[in-house]
Amino acid sequence: MTFTVNGQLFNCTSSSAPTGSYAESGTVHNATCTSAFSAGSGTRVFTWTNSAIAPSTFSYNRSATRVGGNIVVVAVGSTTAGALTSDPAKSRGTGPQPDLTACTNTGVSTLTAVGVPAIGL
Repeated sequence: MTFTVNGQLFNCTSSSAPTGSYAESGTVHNATCTSAFSAGSGTRVFTWTNSAIAPSTFSYNRSATRVGGNIVVVAVGSTTAGALTSDPAKSRGTGPQPDLTACTNTGVSTLTAVGVPAIGL
């Protein structure tokens, strides 16, 4: 299964980088409708609205669990390049598990999750 994650950063506590965006694409191997995400690793790039601030690369290890009908994905690591290098970071996203009826028919093309990234924990 391929995935794309993107979002907006706002109300950041850094006065030099208070807003920005992030994006990431990747592949989860052996994914199914009942096991959409699994443990793994990856990188995500935070691009700051202030172009004088270098983008931050977040390298992480990921875990995924099912809680009350939702998929919860937690990524823990640190910024490994760009602004805020070496700061610890964490991202947590929660979204509803796929509709199993759709899984047996047309398949599921999109999962939507809401989450919060934090840098400098």
